[in-house]
Amino acid sequence: MATQHFELYFYKGTSWSPLYISQADCMIAGREQIAAGLRLSGMSIEEQAKLYFQQLDTIEQCLCDCAPVVMNRKTSRRVSAKLNMSIEKIYTMWAVNICSLLIMKKLNDDDKNGLQCFQTSGGSNIKKTFSKFDGEKWTYGTL
Repeated sequence: MATQHFELYFYKGTSWSPLYISQADCMIAGREQIAAGLRLSGMSIEEQAKLYFQQLDTIEQCLCDCAPVVMNRKTSRRVSAKLNMSIEKIYTMWAVNICSLLIMKKLNDDDKNGLQCFQTSGGSNIKKTFSKFDGEKWTYGTL
């Protein structure tokens, strides 16, 4: 069987994965978001970090309010309705903001924040892998 992998983006211990966004694509988008903030909006790194934290806090609170126990499709629809945005837009904001904050070194990549990568090799055999970003490069390993 083919190996499948997926990433979960965590903030304050909360993860939500209604869509798949690859780590590579998300990091590229994070870098582009930072550059656009600097170049087009004239926002400093500090101003951008504050905005991204505010957006993540809003989404995280909404996720906790809408699904205190289990995240599922129904939860995603509730979050979408409450924030009046599409699930795709909310999740992209969630994942890219986390990556942007990691790149800017404003968010710790630890057991409650950052990115966790998982892979399956058929059935229910899940091997937990990790990736750490140091601002320049990713390091990968298996737990």
